[in-house]
Amino acid sequence: MRQRFKITSVMALTLSLFAFETAARDELNVVSWDGAYVKSQILGFIRPYEDETGARVNVIQYTGGIEEIRRQVRAWNVKWDVVDLELFDAIRACEEGLLEPIDPESLPAAPDGTPASEDFINVSLMPCGVGNVVGSTVVSYDRERFEKGPETLEDFFDLKQFPGRRGLRRSPQGNLEWALVADGVPRGNVYEVLSTEAGVDRAFTVLNRIKPYIEWWEEGEEAIRLLETGQVVMSSVYSGRVDDAVQRGEPLEI
Repeated sequence: MRQRFKITSVMALTLSLFAFETAARDELNVVSWDGAYVKSQILGFIRPYEDETGARVNVIQYTGGIEEIRRQVRAWNVKWDVVDLELFDAIRACEEGLLEPIDPESLPAAPDGTPASEDFINVSLMPCGVGNVVGSTVVSYDRERFEKGPETLEDFFDLKQFPGRRGLRRSPQGNLEWALVADGVPRGNVYEVLSTEAGVDRAFTVLNRIKPYIEWWEEGEEAIRLLETGQVVMSSVYSGRVDDAVQRGEPLEI
């Protein structure tokens, strides 16, 4: 029997519970992230899906990437049904044959009757994935640490004007782009530059300037904790995490 995977994906963090063949199953293992993001998924459509179908959905937390998917598929021991992947991971996993294809014709139409094939933003309806949400990774800082806070990506890499440690996600995603923008590459040319070896080297040269001052994080909660405890003066972080912290009274700004 062929091992089954179902995945959805789009620009940032994504998941949509289109179960298709798995709808008749009593239990699904859905893999997502953490914090307010996964809470919104649970309240928004996982619990309603359980109420409607009678199925049980186990929500499993992870920090991204496709290594565990690759391991399960290669071992013929697939335990995950739906995985919330970032766009670049969804593309790579699909190209490696780790995911099941999804026929756009099998997706329901929008409430106004628009077919699924016409109802999604660019690149979010993929051969192995269905996009559901666009998210942002932002720079956040403690406003009590600076009289005048950072305003540009150049400021993030400016240790002289803004001294202190930085938090960055342990991933090239975002970091390389930010480094090039901070080094003067026009935003519209970033991926053209990154497609060359010289461009990648240029990005790492910029990152190396602050390397001794970086605290690496993997989960969104870690990024916020670094800011809240003063271990860093600014950090990359998921935007929803900042809003959560501000509602708790933390003096954070984007």
